[in-house]
Amino acid sequence: MRHKRKSAWLLDTAEADYEEQSARSLSAADEPVNQGPDEPKDYATMRAQFARRGYTLKRARRVPDGRITYIVERWTGPRYFKHLHDLQGFLNQVMGAPL
Repeated sequence: MRHKRKSAWLLDTAEADYEEQSARSLSAADEPVNQGPDEPKDYATMRAQFARRGYTLKRARRVPDGRITYIVERWTGPRYFKHLHDLQGFLNQVMGAPL
């Protein structure tokens, strides 16, 4: 199945001005990063624990190599982690602080 996408700056154009996209490229763009069946249980648990303390936890997949980066945000700014065990260490620090 092929879809067509119209250029944003063109209002009335001929059919030839459409850029074709394959179903594969569309499905990759709609792929969820922060949720889904492949979400590890320990990540979901940590996300809930961070949320109880006013933090947001997100996962981002780097495009070139597919590595996952974990981002913890609060009003003080984001912190980036490459591994779940580093994220767990920061969570242990945060859990020491009162709710």
